[in-house]
Amino acid sequence: MAGRSLKLVLLLIAGLAANLCSCRPDPPPGNPKGAEPPKIPEIVKYCAPARLNAASLRVQVLIDGSGSMAGFRPYITQLSAWASHALSSIRNAGTTFESYRTCFFRSRDGITACSTAGISALAFRGDTNLHEAIASANSYDLSIILTDGVAATGTGTGDCAGGVDSACVGRAISKALAPRAGDPQTTIAGAWLLPLVALFDGPLYTEQAASALLPSVIEQNVSSETATTARVGKGSQDARGAMVFPYAGPKEMFSLVIARDADVGRAAVAALVSTAGSQLIPTLTSLKEFQRGIALLRPIELYPGYVQPLEPGAPGIETREGTFSGGTVDVTSVASGIVAFSCPAGDNSARIGIPFSAETRIAGCIDLMVLPPRKTRFSTAAGVDRIKDPEWTENLARLTATVMCDEKWRQPCDRSAPTVTALSIADFASAADSLNAPQKFEVAKLVAVLSTNNMAEQPHRIFGLKETLEKFYRELESQKVSLPFARVAFCRE
Repeated sequence: MAGRSLKLVLLLIAGLAANLCSCRPDPPPGNPKGAEPPKIPEIVKYCAPARLNAASLRVQVLIDGSGSMAGFRPYITQLSAWASHALSSIRNAGTTFESYRTCFFRSRDGITACSTAGISALAFRGDTNLHEAIASANSYDLSIILTDGVAATGTGTGDCAGGVDSACVGRAISKALAPRAGDPQTTIAGAWLLPLVALFDGPLYTEQAASALLPSVIEQNVSSETATTARVGKGSQDARGAMVFPYAGPKEMFSLVIARDADVGRAAVAALVSTAGSQLIPTLTSLKEFQRGIALLRPIELYPGYVQPLEPGAPGIETREGTFSGGTVDVTSVASGIVAFSCPAGDNSARIGIPFSAETRIAGCIDLMVLPPRKTRFSTAAGVDRIKDPEWTENLARLTATVMCDEKWRQPCDRSAPTVTALSIADFASAADSLNAPQKFEVAKLVAVLSTNNMAEQPHRIFGLKETLEKFYRELESQKVSLPFARVAFCRE
């Protein structure tokens, strides 16, 4: 090119670890024309890393031993073996277990019958103390908690003194995710829900006052939502006057995974999903597919809200009207992820476009549903005032921005180069709202299908799940968690 030239080298760095961004809080505006920022997909692909950045972990597997779990007795050993098998793959990812235990929990005994070498027989009876099981996660790096849900009756402790209901359990989950003393500031905890469905055969506690039992209604509800049927026995009252009846048919439960470090927890969830088939636990995409045994539905990230890292392609100049403001600008790819801009001496600008794509490997990857809606934002490090109006296309496939060529600027092309970081920010208030208006949200629709407040007519569902998650997100409404998923650094050769 004739004349004096100016080179700007654009270093594209993507696939950052999911931690809090330390960038300045005043980003340049994205989507400057007033359009809504693009929505991040609710179902993403997560690929577990070959190695985890965790030298040692304290791990526990807790199984609900209350009376409502009695009908799942034939599957408890299988589920325990599944967790153990999955955790073995975590060990293979470069970490050791400082401690490991498998326990039961119920209100009369607390956390009990703990073992480091498998589980022992237990009589399922009494009320749940799910809130205490969740609270114990504060002392562990990774907790896998198996339960069939909250209770509306009975008494607990602390926040749950009035009953182990959705409100107190929601608060317990939020407290389990709070920063702990000694944690690095960049550490973010995580929580996941793994829905399960199995053929249940035992007493069904409705959590409702005794009323007329309509077996035909139950059988119709079950057959319309699954590929199997149900049998209902004669109802009676428990000691508190709530209805209980023999039930044989499909019933849902779930595993709640809580991790001190979201990277560790997400890898554990991937291991659980990946090893389920070897433990004869198929993964289904819909309850309508369920016929026999025990099965797993796709996992849901409740917190913080994963975004799949994006890999950059070769940038180019956007050619729509209004792109240039003085002079000519050329763009040349000089290496993988490194692009050189050339422009005449003086102040010139160009609108650039950078294609991005998600990781394509299959091994070690799972489909992960993410409940909290996430929005995209941009944040800048000190020194970046030469990029204007960055914005994503609707599906995050392309990033565009105006680059200003400034002859006076000097910046080495190394790690000190100032950056613009693409962030996702979870909207926990919208997550709570979506559970009450699930029509537009795929994950909220699944939660609605899994949850019930009427066990007398829908015994196959999980009591109070929707309300528990709504209370959980209401506790988090004021939180702002920013997760970086791509970064652009600018320098001059």
